[in-house]
Amino acid sequence: MRTQRIGLRHFLYKINAAESDRCSCQEGSQTSRHVLLQCSLYTDLRGAMLDRIDRIRGLRGKTADYDSVMSHPQALRWVAEFVHNTGLLGQFREAELITQAPESTTIGAEGKTLVKRILD
Repeated sequence: MRTQRIGLRHFLYKINAAESDRCSCQEGSQTSRHVLLQCSLYTDLRGAMLDRIDRIRGLRGKTADYDSVMSHPQALRWVAEFVHNTGLLGQFREAELITQAPESTTIGAEGKTLVKRILD
């Protein structure tokens, strides 16, 4: 999401894998920033995500700041859930969201977790 090299139309168009970079809402190019903060197709999903992000210390009142949101580790959990729920990235359609990470997935000294489970 941060690099914009993701399976959204803006990137796919740049590599000649899509006919247009336009979002289905017809309001702009389908970039990560557009989908996350502007696209009218995901207003309700976005509202829920931004409510959660606004509760994070350091991001209160900064939910419209794409760079701040995308660089905050706690916010990325909600961003990932939002993007998954949009269904825009086909490669993750078979992935199941896990709300609580099992202890066995804790990695690294800081206790960061990696959560991804593929459905049978």
